[in-house]
Amino acid sequence: MDTGETWNSLRRANDCMIFNANNLRKTSGGNMYYGGFTYVLNTKLMQHRLFWEAWDAGLVEGMYTDLAPPVYPGLGTYSDFLHLVKPHEELWKMKAPSIFGPSADTLPCCDYSLAYLLNRWLVPGTPVPDAQTGGTIFMTSNPYYEVMVPGNPWLPEDLLYSIAQFSEGSTGIYGTAGSASMGSGHSCGPMAATRVLVRC
Repeated sequence: MDTGETWNSLRRANDCMIFNANNLRKTSGGNMYYGGFTYVLNTKLMQHRLFWEAWDAGLVEGMYTDLAPPVYPGLGTYSDFLHLVKPHEELWKMKAPSIFGPSADTLPCCDYSLAYLLNRWLVPGTPVPDAQTGGTIFMTSNPYYEVMVPGNPWLPEDLLYSIAQFSEGSTGIYGTAGSASMGSGHSCGPMAATRVLVRC
């Protein structure tokens, strides 16, 4: 596939894969890492067009060989994904890989428990977990299960609402050279700079 070609038709856009991330930490604005705008999709309506992964696919690819057994986690569906909880938790208990920089070995790790997330969702007043209180840097950097949509969401039917970041301070890649390359050099255009990631 020629990634330098501009995809300017719906037919060609359907050759893309939409990367979605759920909001594990139950934050008011979602995960702002990829930019200051979130599209909230109706996963119930889309349930037959989604598949779930145990975590961020790129990081899993680099770390799954350290799982016991060293097997790439399977995929799940909207109604059948609980088998992904165990590999998700095992991956989050690992040290950050070297792509996190020269000090990756010193980042918070190895003390993650699903209880940190359950407390946030079920115990009123529990603060949003971060790398320290959540037991892993992944709680801050990649706090999600990745949910894929083959093809494109149907608009407006699949869109529940959207959230715009209302203040400065995003610690993500929005507005950096990295986000510019995702938007302009990437064949699927401006959607790639949002948290609904697009990959062709």
